[in-house]
Amino acid sequence: MIAGTVISAIIWFTGFDALVNHGSGVALIIVPAIKVLVAIPLFFYRRLRPIAAGLLVSIPMGALMFFGSCMASFSYH
Repeated sequence: MIAGTVISAIIWFTGFDALVNHGSGVALIIVPAIKVLVAIPLFFYRRLRPIAAGLLVSIPMGALMFFGSCMASFSYH
């Protein structure tokens, strides 16, 4: 979970402006989808199941970081 949350933090806090403000906002769909696509094959290996579960559990944490970044970059003018 920590690794997935750190990856989300890096993406949303450092790349938010380029990915969402000046981009199309597709990153909101792509980042969780990549986590799911990486987690599915990891569930087939007993030793890697905790990593897969951590990736899936980190998706809501990433969503909270995304919405926090939205509020931080929101212009009230």
